[in-house]
Amino acid sequence: MRKKTLSILIVCFCFLGLKQEALAALSADQTVTATMPTVKAVQALTTSTITTTINDDGSLAGTLDPGFRIICNVVAPQNMSLTAVVTTDTGGVNAFSGNGTTNYIVLGNTTVGKEPTALAVQDAQSASPTVEDNANCVAYSISAPTGTVGKLVYTWQDGVGDKYWTAVLTNRGNLITEIDIPAGPAKTDTFSGDDEPGDYKAVITLSFI
Repeated sequence: MRKKTLSILIVCFCFLGLKQEALAALSADQTVTATMPTVKAVQALTTSTITTTINDDGSLAGTLDPGFRIICNVVAPQNMSLTAVVTTDTGGVNAFSGNGTTNYIVLGNTTVGKEPTALAVQDAQSASPTVEDNANCVAYSISAPTGTVGKLVYTWQDGVGDKYWTAVLTNRGNLITEIDIPAGPAKTDTFSGDDEPGDYKAVITLSFI
Protein backbone atom coordinates (compact mmCIF):
# COMPACT_ATOMS: atom_id res chain seq x y z
CA MET A 1 0.00 0.00 0.00
CA ARG A 2 2.87 2.27 0.84
CA LYS A 3 4.48 1.59 -2.57
CA LYS A 4 1.23 2.33 -4.39
CA THR A 5 0.77 5.63 -2.55
CA LEU A 6 4.37 6.63 -3.28
CA SER A 7 3.90 5.86 -6.98
CA ILE A 8 0.80 8.03 -7.15
CA LEU A 9 2.65 10.90 -5.46
CA ILE A 10 5.56 10.60 -7.90
CA VAL A 11 3.16 10.71 -10.90
CA CYS A 12 1.42 13.79 -9.46
CA PHE A 13 4.73 15.58 -8.91
CA CYS A 14 5.82 14.76 -12.49
CA PHE A 15 2.53 16.06 -13.89
CA LEU A 16 2.82 19.28 -11.92
CA GLY A 17 6.40 19.71 -13.11
CA LEU A 18 5.41 19.27 -16.76
CA LYS A 19 2.53 21.71 -16.34
CA GLN A 20 4.82 24.33 -14.83
CA GLU A 21 7.31 23.85 -17.68
CA ALA A 22 4.54 24.20 -20.29
CA LEU A 23 3.38 27.47 -18.71
CA ALA A 24 6.89 28.85 -18.28
CA ALA A 25 6.99 30.82 -21.67
CA LEU A 26 5.50 34.27 -21.18
CA SER A 27 5.64 35.21 -24.90
CA ALA A 28 5.81 33.70 -28.40
CA ASP A 29 6.29 35.07 -31.88
CA GLN A 30 5.36 34.22 -35.46
CA THR A 31 6.79 35.85 -38.58
CA VAL A 32 4.26 36.99 -41.18
CA THR A 33 5.48 37.39 -44.75
CA ALA A 34 4.11 39.11 -47.85
CA THR A 35 6.33 38.82 -50.93
CA MET A 36 6.60 41.91 -53.13
CA PRO A 37 7.01 41.10 -56.85
CA THR A 38 8.40 43.42 -59.51
CA VAL A 39 5.65 46.01 -59.98
CA LYS A 40 5.02 47.41 -63.46
CA ALA A 41 1.79 49.33 -63.91
CA VAL A 42 0.35 52.18 -65.99
CA GLN A 43 -2.61 54.32 -64.93
CA ALA A 44 -4.52 56.85 -67.03
CA LEU A 45 -4.45 60.28 -65.39
CA THR A 46 -7.93 61.29 -64.31
CA THR A 47 -6.88 64.95 -64.51
CA SER A 48 -6.20 64.76 -68.26
CA THR A 49 -8.29 66.72 -70.74
CA ILE A 50 -9.40 64.18 -73.30
CA THR A 51 -12.53 65.77 -74.80
CA THR A 52 -13.10 68.94 -76.83
CA THR A 53 -15.08 70.06 -79.87
CA ILE A 54 -14.22 70.61 -83.52
CA ASN A 55 -14.95 74.09 -84.86
CA ASP A 56 -16.71 74.62 -88.18
CA ASP A 57 -13.33 75.24 -89.84
CA GLY A 58 -12.04 71.87 -88.64
CA SER A 59 -9.82 73.25 -85.88
CA LEU A 60 -9.76 71.85 -82.37
CA ALA A 61 -11.45 74.19 -79.91
CA GLY A 62 -9.26 73.08 -77.00
CA THR A 63 -6.02 71.28 -76.26
CA LEU A 64 -6.11 67.60 -75.42
CA ASP A 65 -3.44 66.29 -73.04
CA PRO A 66 -3.80 62.57 -72.40
CA GLY A 67 -1.38 61.47 -69.70
CA PHE A 68 -0.30 58.43 -67.74
CA ARG A 69 1.21 57.58 -64.37
CA ILE A 70 3.92 54.93 -64.62
CA ILE A 71 4.51 52.85 -61.48
CA CYS A 72 7.61 50.68 -61.21
CA ASN A 73 9.62 49.48 -58.21
CA VAL A 74 12.91 48.60 -59.93
CA VAL A 75 15.60 50.74 -61.57
CA ALA A 76 16.55 48.05 -64.09
CA PRO A 77 15.63 49.18 -67.65
CA GLN A 78 12.03 48.44 -68.66
CA ASN A 79 10.84 48.69 -72.26
CA MET A 80 7.59 50.50 -73.07
CA SER A 81 5.60 51.59 -76.13
CA LEU A 82 3.19 54.43 -76.87
CA THR A 83 0.77 53.62 -79.68
CA ALA A 84 -2.44 55.04 -81.12
CA VAL A 85 -5.29 53.33 -82.96
CA VAL A 86 -8.17 54.81 -84.93
CA THR A 87 -11.23 52.71 -85.73
CA THR A 88 -12.14 52.20 -89.39
CA ASP A 89 -15.01 50.34 -91.04
CA THR A 90 -12.76 47.26 -91.17
CA GLY A 91 -11.10 47.52 -87.74
CA GLY A 92 -8.41 49.47 -85.93
CA VAL A 93 -5.38 50.94 -87.74
CA ASN A 94 -2.38 53.00 -86.67
CA ALA A 95 -3.31 56.61 -85.90
CA PHE A 96 0.15 58.20 -85.62
CA SER A 97 2.08 59.63 -88.55
CA GLY A 98 5.07 61.92 -89.06
CA ASN A 99 8.81 61.72 -88.72
CA GLY A 100 9.42 62.00 -84.98
CA THR A 101 9.77 65.79 -85.08
CA THR A 102 6.56 66.81 -86.84
CA ASN A 103 3.86 64.33 -85.92
CA TYR A 104 0.13 63.92 -86.35
CA ILE A 105 -2.69 61.84 -84.97
CA VAL A 106 -5.79 60.91 -86.99
CA LEU A 107 -9.15 61.09 -85.28
CA GLY A 108 -11.89 59.05 -86.92
CA ASN A 109 -15.68 59.30 -86.83
CA THR A 110 -16.99 56.60 -84.50
CA THR A 111 -20.65 56.88 -85.47
CA VAL A 112 -21.89 53.51 -86.73
CA GLY A 113 -22.01 53.60 -90.51
CA LYS A 114 -19.80 56.70 -90.72
CA GLU A 115 -16.43 55.18 -89.80
CA PRO A 116 -13.59 56.10 -92.19
CA THR A 117 -12.03 53.50 -94.41
CA ALA A 118 -8.45 52.37 -93.80
CA LEU A 119 -7.53 54.00 -97.12
CA ALA A 120 -9.05 57.29 -95.93
CA VAL A 121 -6.83 57.19 -92.84
CA GLN A 122 -3.78 56.43 -94.98
CA ASP A 123 -4.59 59.39 -97.21
CA ALA A 124 -4.93 61.73 -94.19
CA GLN A 125 -1.52 60.51 -93.02
CA SER A 126 0.16 61.05 -96.37
CA ALA A 127 2.36 64.01 -97.29
CA SER A 128 -0.27 65.30 -99.77
CA PRO A 129 -3.78 64.45 -98.54
CA THR A 130 -6.81 64.78 -100.80
CA VAL A 131 -10.01 65.84 -99.01
CA GLU A 132 -12.20 63.69 -101.25
CA ASP A 133 -10.18 60.63 -100.23
CA ASN A 134 -10.12 61.05 -96.44
CA ALA A 135 -13.77 61.48 -95.47
CA ASN A 136 -14.69 61.07 -91.79
CA CYS A 137 -11.15 61.31 -90.46
CA VAL A 138 -9.14 64.42 -89.60
CA ALA A 139 -5.45 64.71 -88.70
CA TYR A 140 -4.07 67.05 -86.02
CA SER A 141 -0.55 67.88 -84.89
CA ILE A 142 0.68 66.15 -81.78
CA SER A 143 3.66 66.75 -79.53
CA ALA A 144 6.25 64.16 -78.63
CA PRO A 145 5.51 62.54 -75.27
CA THR A 146 7.21 64.07 -72.27
CA GLY A 147 10.21 62.11 -71.08
CA THR A 148 12.53 62.62 -68.11
CA VAL A 149 16.29 62.69 -68.63
CA GLY A 150 17.88 59.62 -67.09
CA LYS A 151 14.50 58.11 -66.19
CA LEU A 152 12.24 57.89 -69.25
CA VAL A 153 13.59 58.26 -72.79
CA TYR A 154 11.34 58.03 -75.86
CA THR A 155 12.42 57.05 -79.39
CA TRP A 156 10.27 57.50 -82.50
CA GLN A 157 9.80 54.32 -84.54
CA ASP A 158 9.30 55.19 -88.20
CA GLY A 159 8.29 51.79 -89.53
CA VAL A 160 6.31 50.95 -92.63
CA GLY A 161 2.63 51.06 -91.69
CA ASP A 162 2.92 51.44 -87.94
CA LYS A 163 4.55 54.50 -86.44
CA TYR A 164 4.86 54.84 -82.69
CA TRP A 165 7.16 55.67 -79.80
CA THR A 166 9.15 53.19 -77.78
CA ALA A 167 10.58 54.14 -74.41
CA VAL A 168 13.11 52.91 -71.88
CA LEU A 169 12.15 53.43 -68.25
CA THR A 170 14.90 53.46 -65.61
CA ASN A 171 12.98 54.88 -62.67
CA ARG A 172 11.88 53.43 -59.34
CA GLY A 173 8.73 55.12 -58.10
CA ASN A 174 5.95 57.01 -59.86
CA LEU A 175 6.48 59.04 -63.03
CA ILE A 176 4.06 61.17 -65.07
CA THR A 177 4.20 61.35 -68.86
CA GLU A 178 1.88 63.31 -71.17
CA ILE A 179 1.31 64.00 -74.85
CA ASP A 180 -0.38 67.16 -76.17
CA ILE A 181 -2.74 67.60 -79.10
CA PRO A 182 -2.82 71.42 -79.25
CA ALA A 183 -5.89 73.47 -80.01
CA GLY A 184 -5.61 74.73 -83.56
CA PRO A 185 -6.09 73.91 -87.22
CA ALA A 186 -6.34 70.48 -88.75
CA LYS A 187 -3.59 69.19 -91.00
CA THR A 188 -4.00 70.75 -94.45
CA ASP A 189 -6.54 68.97 -96.68
CA THR A 190 -7.77 66.55 -94.02
CA PHE A 191 -10.93 68.47 -93.10
CA SER A 192 -13.80 69.18 -95.43
CA GLY A 193 -17.57 69.03 -95.79
CA ASP A 194 -17.15 65.31 -96.44
CA ASP A 195 -16.50 64.82 -92.71
CA GLU A 196 -19.88 63.92 -91.22
CA PRO A 197 -21.10 64.85 -87.72
CA GLY A 198 -20.11 62.55 -84.86
CA ASP A 199 -17.46 61.87 -82.24
CA TYR A 200 -13.97 61.72 -83.76
CA LYS A 201 -11.65 59.57 -81.66
CA ALA A 202 -8.35 57.72 -81.40
CA VAL A 203 -7.17 55.50 -78.55
CA ILE A 204 -3.67 56.21 -77.19
CA THR A 205 -2.07 53.40 -75.23
CA LEU A 206 1.07 53.34 -73.07
CA SER A 207 2.20 49.87 -72.12
CA PHE A 208 5.11 47.80 -70.87
CA ILE A 209 6.48 45.41 -73.47
